[in-house]
Amino acid sequence: MKDTKAFDEAYAKLNPAQKQAVDTVEGPVLVIAGPGTGKTHILTLRIANILKTTQDTAPENILVLTFTDSAARTVAKRLGGLIGEEAARKVGTYTFHSFAEHIMKEYPEAFSEYTDRRLMGEVEQVLLWRDVLENLKQSKLRTPKSPFHYLKDLKSLEDTLTRECVSIEQYQGWLDEEEERMKDDPKLRYVRGGKGGAAGELNPTGVKKIERLEKGREAAGLIETYRAEKEARGLYGYTDVLRIATDALAEDEALRADLQEKYQYVLADEHQDANALQHALLDALAFDEHPNLFIVGDEKQAVFGFQGADTTHFKTFLTLYPRTTVIALTENYRSYQDILDLSHTLLADLPSSSGEHVRLSGFRGAGGKMHLLQSEDPLAERDQVATLVQEAIDEGVAPHEIAIITLKNKTADLFALHLRARGIPTLRAGDIDLDGRPSIRFLLALMQAIANPNENALLREALLAPWWEPSLAERATFLRQHRDYELTDALAVSFPGIAGTIAHLREQVVSLPPLNVLSYLLKDSGARAFFLSGGEQVSEDIPLVRQIIAHVEDLTRRDPNATFGEIMDSLAKAREHEIGSIKTSLTQREGQVTVITAHKAKGMEFERVFVTALTAREWEGRGKSALVPSMFDSTREKEELVRLFYVALTRAKNELVLSYAASDMAGKEQAPLSLLPSGLSVAEVESDPIPLMHTVIDAPELARELTCRYLEHDGLSPSAYNEYLASPPTFFAKRVLRLSEPESRAIAVGNAVHAAIAAYLKRKDAAEDERAAAAHAELSRSLSRSLLQRGDTFDELTRHAHASLDSYLGSELLTREAIAIEEAFSVKRTIDGKEIVLKGKVDAVFKGDRGECIVDFKTSSTIDKKDAQKFERQLAFYDLLLRENGHETDSALIIQVGEEEVTEHPVALTDETRAELAGTLDEVLRELISGKWRKGEPSEYDDLLKLFGT
Repeated sequence: MKDTKAFDEAYAKLNPAQKQAVDTVEGPVLVIAGPGTGKTHILTLRIANILKTTQDTAPENILVLTFTDSAARTVAKRLGGLIGEEAARKVGTYTFHSFAEHIMKEYPEAFSEYTDRRLMGEVEQVLLWRDVLENLKQSKLRTPKSPFHYLKDLKSLEDTLTRECVSIEQYQGWLDEEEERMKDDPKLRYVRGGKGGAAGELNPTGVKKIERLEKGREAAGLIETYRAEKEARGLYGYTDVLRIATDALAEDEALRADLQEKYQYVLADEHQDANALQHALLDALAFDEHPNLFIVGDEKQAVFGFQGADTTHFKTFLTLYPRTTVIALTENYRSYQDILDLSHTLLADLPSSSGEHVRLSGFRGAGGKMHLLQSEDPLAERDQVATLVQEAIDEGVAPHEIAIITLKNKTADLFALHLRARGIPTLRAGDIDLDGRPSIRFLLALMQAIANPNENALLREALLAPWWEPSLAERATFLRQHRDYELTDALAVSFPGIAGTIAHLREQVVSLPPLNVLSYLLKDSGARAFFLSGGEQVSEDIPLVRQIIAHVEDLTRRDPNATFGEIMDSLAKAREHEIGSIKTSLTQREGQVTVITAHKAKGMEFERVFVTALTAREWEGRGKSALVPSMFDSTREKEELVRLFYVALTRAKNELVLSYAASDMAGKEQAPLSLLPSGLSVAEVESDPIPLMHTVIDAPELARELTCRYLEHDGLSPSAYNEYLASPPTFFAKRVLRLSEPESRAIAVGNAVHAAIAAYLKRKDAAEDERAAAAHAELSRSLSRSLLQRGDTFDELTRHAHASLDSYLGSELLTREAIAIEEAFSVKRTIDGKEIVLKGKVDAVFKGDRGECIVDFKTSSTIDKKDAQKFERQLAFYDLLLRENGHETDSALIIQVGEEEVTEHPVALTDETRAELAGTLDEVLRELISGKWRKGEPSEYDDLLKLFGT
């Protein structure tokens, strides 16, 4: 290294421990670098020092392995400032995965068996899993209405076993051990004999746990099938890349020797996040018991256990290399000492490879403000935190120096919505997926509409895209005026320019390759110009557009003869399973407050940090278990919670506020997080007892006008009423704009069974066998009209639907007399001078002992508390319609029709429930008419509604 000025200046500012880490260039070194201790700075300075002090080491003899792409870019950029950009480019700076890909590319002779095999993208991986499940006949891992219900968990388990170097045999052995352990657990057996079972037999909990293990055994077989099919198709996956490279290094002595000779110094960042495969790769690169292996990490910040991160690798490293130099960086340059001391109190029971966790010393000295905010309920907590955030901004703190940290994404969404409602510039940091961005949704809808000319529902959504020339008001009004079946013809009359573009693109689908079609679509529709000329918000969509293009490329490689329509069909199937690789991450933006989860906040820092929703239920409550058992399910759960909380606290530079709600929204008391420190000063913040501005959306005038037309002409139905209460933007999209989603299997079965039961009930004077035959014939007709893909899955669904119908026909319900069957009712209601239509179609009305009973058939396998509340509102709405049309209803029933049994769920109809519905209904109608809409749950249509205000 010729010019050492930058290095010398930086080196002179180091503390003794940092200098030791930089100076120890030979042998294995483990640097325990706590938060804010400058670990990346030390890593890059050490590389510069290697080049400065060793005569024969070239930049290309140094290998740096990082955990993320962004970390690799940061290392490369900092190196450029120390050793020059040309030298920095020669240093091998990779993520573990990209290094494995590099090895495979540079040494093809070592990977000859993979020469004719291809790396598949995540879309293709999902499609392969679908193929495996579609070919599955009878299984605990497949349900008729949701044959791919277990796909996500199966995919995750296969990835985990690969990452952790666990064979199928080892996994099956663990299942056997778990079964023996459960059978020996007295808590899972009856102590006394009774109706449930004899003493000593497994109780229901025990039976359920054993059945779950059986799912694991089936999963093991499916993973073997998946891997065999992957090999038969000449494919390998993302996780396989690292396994392939690691196996080759372990088995091919010549390859290993060549890489060890080339990379004389190996440095690895964030070692606490390494999984078993990554650790094995490092071990394979080590040439003896005293390699030049430099590891940086912090056990206290190992928060990616769900990705295979394991802090025991620190102890393993010290066992493998007993002469390792261990250096602890203890001087923190980020936070005041008081914040560091508070954070350190969490570590008392957290295991450490070195015996105990070293206390960090704050370079900035004593100081730092820390407060506890105890709010009445979650709404008050969000309101009070927003007030404190606004006060901080008013004091001169830059918004991007403020962060609200939560454990869960759902909680972060609520805080972000609240801050925005207060007019505080807010970034909801983290992953952004396709369905979360309106412009990307419109682009995908346009792609699908071009590929499938008969899918007018997709064309409807595509017409809302902001790049079309007619105004949004003109296009939205057009969508309200025309049904799907007449959309194409009406489009040619109203907007001939758009119609011509779509017609031309549909012609190209037949004659051009998929990538060409996509290129023309972006250009001719105006989408490309829109994305390139948009502001900051729109420009963030560009990486997602590029990833869509990449997926089309991957699927084209999968089948070079595939048409654009087939490509879009494959992409649509993959999107059903939340494919993660079509996401981009956004973590900070100048001028905006960051709302982020603790996992995503790792590595970031802010002047003021609010760690929120610190209740035992939120942080310590066990998350939803995986559907398929894994040997990594609950390991180190408590320890990882401590680490996550530690990470959240140590993001703060100057001020830290910890908050929780003493009660939930129902008034039930909530215990605070057990890790919550005591002795903090209490923050006193006023809270508006009824913060209406935070529970109301000011609907744009165009959206309000269109909604009023909907209420006057289409009318509000019970299902639309429920949809508004759950999510006003979803109601607006689906009801007012008539955007529809593809028919699901559950909906297809539900519609078919409803139609079949109606056919049976309408033939009350016919013979019983004729009625049953008519019902089954109607069910078959209904399913034949559905757009579901035909094949084994459809056949299984059909069998399930007929079995469910037989279950109903064999029940005692058939003795009741039907007064009305699938009959529509409507009434008019005047609200604030506007005449509104209320309407609904009732499944059936049965004659009761004293009056009439409203019946609603459901084919869902379960009805939870939330569903029950929704169904009760629906039946109360039907009751209003029927009574105002002369019927004397006095009871209601939800009849759950399943393959095994038919279950009745009585719903009370009382003066109280009727008064409650009337009051809430009038309130909802006034909200819709005025444009003062309530806040519902976050939905995929939230950003769509905002377009109507521009």
